[in-house]
This record gives sequence, C-alpha cells and structure tokens, in this order.
Amino acid sequence: MKPFSLHLNRIRLVQPEIRLGGSRLKNKTLLEKETETREKYHHGDLRRAILDCACEHLRQGGTDCLSLRAMAREIGVSATAPYRHFESKNALFAGIATLGLEILESQLEQVRNNKPKNSLDSLVDMGVVYLRFADQHSEKYQVMLDSSMLDSMEYPGLMDARARVFKILVGAILDGQRTGLYRSEPVEKLAAIVWAGLHGAASLVQLATPRVPESYETPAATALKYLSEDLDQVAVNIIKAIRG
Repeated sequence: MKPFSLHLNRIRLVQPEIRLGGSRLKNKTLLEKETETREKYHHGDLRRAILDCACEHLRQGGTDCLSLRAMAREIGVSATAPYRHFESKNALFAGIATLGLEILESQLEQVRNNKPKNSLDSLVDMGVVYLRFADQHSEKYQVMLDSSMLDSMEYPGLMDARARVFKILVGAILDGQRTGLYRSEPVEKLAAIVWAGLHGAASLVQLATPRVPESYETPAATALKYLSEDLDQVAVNIIKAIRG
C-alpha cells in the first residue's frame, strides 16, 4: 500500500460517489458543473463563477491545472476578465479559502440557531458539520488551511472570515463553561484542543473509503473506516477532551 499524501496538488476526487456517515454523496457531472458556472456568469456573478470553476478544477486535477486564462475560456469570457476579480493565483486561492469559510460559517450558525438541548449537543453538532464540510468541500478545506499556498495576512477578508468561524466555536465552548460542562480554563486553549482534534479527524476522513478498499484489512484501514462512518461519535470523543 502506498503512503497517503495530503498535498493538494496530488488530490484526485473523481469518484462517482462518496460514502460519509452512512450516506451517499453523488458528484455532479462536469457538464452540469459547466452549465451552472455559465449560468452564474450570465446572471452577473462572474466572481462566483470563477471560484466555482476553480474549485471544480482543483477537485479534478489539483493546483497545477489552475489557469485563470483557461477558466476564462471555459466560462466564456475574455482572457483578461478574471483578473478584474483576482489579480493572481494567490488571490484566487484566497478567494477559494474565503468562500469555504463563509460556507462553513453559515452551516455552523445554523447549528447555533437550531438551539440544541444543551451545549454539548451544540458543540457535537458543530463538530459533525466541520467534518462533513471538510469531506464535501475538500478542495476549499485544503486551501483554507495550507499556509504554503498564500499569505493570509495579505487578504483582510480571509482573515475576517477565519475570525468569525473561530468566534462561533469559542461561543459554543463559553456556553458550556457557564453551565460547568467544560473545564474552567482559557476558552482559547479549549478551542484549540477541539479544533486540533477536528482537523486531524477531518484530514484522515479524506483518506477513508472509497479510497481504502474494504478488502484491505489493516488496523489503519479499520480506523479510517470508523472515522468516516460514525462522525457523531468521533465528535463526541474529541469534545470529551475538554469536559469538566
């Protein structure tokens, strides 16, 4: 068995469907994706059309296949049109990362607004949302956390989006601290513990089935299968680390 790699430019997500938590996630065809991209442009949202096109290229071929001019041809605009929104490939990466964080922020806010029974349920639900997001938006997730691809400090919008997502996590932990559910330690420390656990699990989930054949029975393959099939329990076990 070849060693796994988390390098974005080696990622190939071309499976027709992905299993996650017992459900099936069906990928859209390239034609459907291209049609949606063109429709977004014709509705006047060229920036989002470029981002969606870039994300599809990342899923299919990694960072090496990204070209603003090639995407312009695919979308059906002039070769210089994308540069009005993204002056460089780094700016495009920042846009992809920001988009991913905004999607994650919206999903986490939805959990908070649903008002689960208690703070533990809220944080567990957020953990599951994070893990599902990392799998369903793997190309965005990798760019969000790969510091080698861009200097986040150059993009205030990206920094603000990261801060908003982290604030939601901190708020959920503070709610639990007020009821004695979590340890009375600096909330940033507890947030770092949860974040590290979720990120580690999310990175491993991306290596799980169907990439690991069921016939390949080793402890490592079994562990990856467990991570991908029981996200709720994975989140519960991570959050146990900060229980009071």
